[in-house]
Amino acid sequence: MATSSGEGGVSAAPRQPSPAEWVAIWKLFDALSVLSAPQRVQRLRAAGGNALVVEEVKSLLRSSEGNGFLDRAIGLSDAELMSGYASLAPGTMVGQFRILRLIGRGGMGEVYLAQRAQGGFDQRVALKMLRPEAVTSAALFGLERGILADLEHPGIARLIDGGTADDGRPFMALEYVEGEAIHDWCESRRATLSQRLKLFLDVCDAVSYAHGRLVVHLDLKPNNVLVDRHGRVRLLDFGVARIVDEGNDLSLTRTLLTPDYAAPEQLENKAVTVATDVYSLGAVLFKLLTGSGPWQSENATLSSTVLRILRGDPPSPSSVSAPNGGSPVPARSIAGDLDAIVMKAMRHAPADRYPSVADLSADIRRHLAFEPVRARTGSRTYRVQRFLRRNRVAVGSTVAVALALIAAITGISFKARETAWERDIARGQATRQRAASQTMLIMLRDAYDQKKSRSTSVGDMMDITTRNLVHSLPAQSSDVAVRIETLADIYIGSGNWQGAKPLLLGALARGIERTDPIGAARLKVKLAIVHIREDNTAAAGQLLDQAERTWKSDPDRFLKESADTVDIRAYWLRVSGKYDQAIALLNENQSDAERAYKFYYYDLPWRYSYQSMYLAMVGRLDEADALLQHGEKIIEQSGDRPDGIAIVYMARSEIAIQKADFAKAESLIRRSVAIQRRLYGRSLVLADYLSRHGQLLTMMDRSNEALRALDEASQIAKTFDSSNSRLSSKIDTARIEALAKSGRIGEAERLLATTTINLSDIPGRQLNEGLLFRARAVLRIAQGRLGEATNDLDAATTAFKRVAAPRGLADIARLRANLNRLKARDGSMPAPATSADARSVR
Repeated sequence: MATSSGEGGVSAAPRQPSPAEWVAIWKLFDALSVLSAPQRVQRLRAAGGNALVVEEVKSLLRSSEGNGFLDRAIGLSDAELMSGYASLAPGTMVGQFRILRLIGRGGMGEVYLAQRAQGGFDQRVALKMLRPEAVTSAALFGLERGILADLEHPGIARLIDGGTADDGRPFMALEYVEGEAIHDWCESRRATLSQRLKLFLDVCDAVSYAHGRLVVHLDLKPNNVLVDRHGRVRLLDFGVARIVDEGNDLSLTRTLLTPDYAAPEQLENKAVTVATDVYSLGAVLFKLLTGSGPWQSENATLSSTVLRILRGDPPSPSSVSAPNGGSPVPARSIAGDLDAIVMKAMRHAPADRYPSVADLSADIRRHLAFEPVRARTGSRTYRVQRFLRRNRVAVGSTVAVALALIAAITGISFKARETAWERDIARGQATRQRAASQTMLIMLRDAYDQKKSRSTSVGDMMDITTRNLVHSLPAQSSDVAVRIETLADIYIGSGNWQGAKPLLLGALARGIERTDPIGAARLKVKLAIVHIREDNTAAAGQLLDQAERTWKSDPDRFLKESADTVDIRAYWLRVSGKYDQAIALLNENQSDAERAYKFYYYDLPWRYSYQSMYLAMVGRLDEADALLQHGEKIIEQSGDRPDGIAIVYMARSEIAIQKADFAKAESLIRRSVAIQRRLYGRSLVLADYLSRHGQLLTMMDRSNEALRALDEASQIAKTFDSSNSRLSSKIDTARIEALAKSGRIGEAERLLATTTINLSDIPGRQLNEGLLFRARAVLRIAQGRLGEATNDLDAATTAFKRVAAPRGLADIARLRANLNRLKARDGSMPAPATSADARSVR
């Protein structure tokens, strides 16, 4: 962790602890937290070894030495709980009920078994009332009574009666449930995994019912869920519950919580929502699967438990479950789906959890039906985003590309292979995936280590990673090629192909082809991309020829590599202006590509997207749309991931816009946004989709709606990206147009100035130049400066032609037609701006 240097600077930050180190940290912290200060010092000296572990433990110990409410005893002492004290003697009348005996006590109230003594029928109830010394909690007691009066569900113990006792204390009579706490019921009957999950679904149904009536429970834990003798669940104790959106003071309820099942926002006295109950339900499921609470530790103090909850993620249930018996459910039955479900429900930020209890229970049902669960989608990306949120550095678009690449390399479908060669491909891809993922995480760790230098540039960070990783690997290592390829992908994806060039040339010069000819062939394809970007098409063609000779040596084994190379060769042809040849090549390869990308989530939708773009460039819009509809059916039939469908929807929206079918385009974009939001929440891809939606809404003269979408996109980009990235620039240019069309000219001018300055720092900015010229033209049209707008549209046309952006060219054509109508209406031709003006955004 960073510490002050005394001069206003920040000293070098240690690296992030590894998972194994965190285990050691928490183990040592738990042991030390119960010792006196001198004993801690002695034990720390004896620990020695890993300095990072020791320093982190010291920090945790300092944090745990506060005097807040968590450092005081909560509720009753053990002695008081064990005593037989009760404020009411058996036989006492409370309203219409006669007290039989005390059956439970808590920090606020007492619960008695009572019997209706009037009314002519026998009825036993659980009579709950405040303890005499808890009169200050009367408001909470009244709130609970009001909430229960409004809830009528077979899974919730119902309110029967209420009133005020003779001594002035309020009481309520509840349905008396003869049963056991859900975890005790499961243990006593050695319940199967299926039985446990079905009981849990019943609990979810009761909580979801309460949420539907705007009630959040806020104290969900195993002891508050009973299972009766018929095996039916009953949800108890709404004493901490509140009505959603009412301004109740949560500080009144903090001391009533059970920390092991409380969400972080409850412990921090932050706003609570239905996501708070989702977290607690995840903790309850953890207990049902493992037999222990998610934060349970033999020596853990209350304060150490709270620190764990506030500073980290819980362990996965399968890592707690004993692998060879001794746990309610074997670890092998938990690993995978159930791990993912629990961990998603218990994510630290409420927005990262399931949106509702219904979504949580739906994933449990998918697991029981052997269907893919939603929790496993994007879990690796979530972990990396959590890393970035903890360790934010100025790495800009490189981090955006890294996240996208992580998603891509983990996007292989591991369903059963149909042939031996497909299984071989799967094994090979799994090896590449592990190596690439490790490279990504090392790069992000290096970014964390560099956060002491806030001026660290994207290129500097990449160079540091390259030096630290690649050159430390022996030339004969099987990981060398894939790690270099991964870094090259980030360079190229960030628009810094010049940075990739020496990396690729150096690897080939080191003789990697002798030890790994396959890896070398993949690197040649990457180097060909660099040469294409440098307009060295002859060198690019030679490298692609060499790679293709390798793939032809075993066509089945290298089916995907061959399809990848066809993609790059089509790009090579397109850059050379040979669109028809590029289209013919992709059409010829289409069936092979569909077979090659059958088990890859992202490659196939992107192939359809690029292929449709080439068709659009030569005006074959109907053919492009037919291709995308065909691709949509292929991807749907694979039944893998809906985000692939979202990519195709976005490509179809581009074609619809070029056809001026704006209603269809908006429908497609809305569907893409909904898919992306549901799967990943706030993400850079969502920001991109929102920016395109905002731009379309501006074209449809719905500027206010456009600005709402663009403002959200901008906020997401500020969270995960930098101001000088291609995505941020794209969003800002769309906002300039929306502001101009809504009459907010001054804001548009100021944003134009800022965006123009940032543009010079953006690698691979050719498309962004065209977008900025177009935005400036829209602003100038709004200002009536039509001559300057003409020059800007000319400059935008040149930029869009250079990067082959058919949608951009279609937009310019519409703007130009509008501009010409304005000129004709005015009857005069304003003086054109100088060419220097048009070049000023470069």
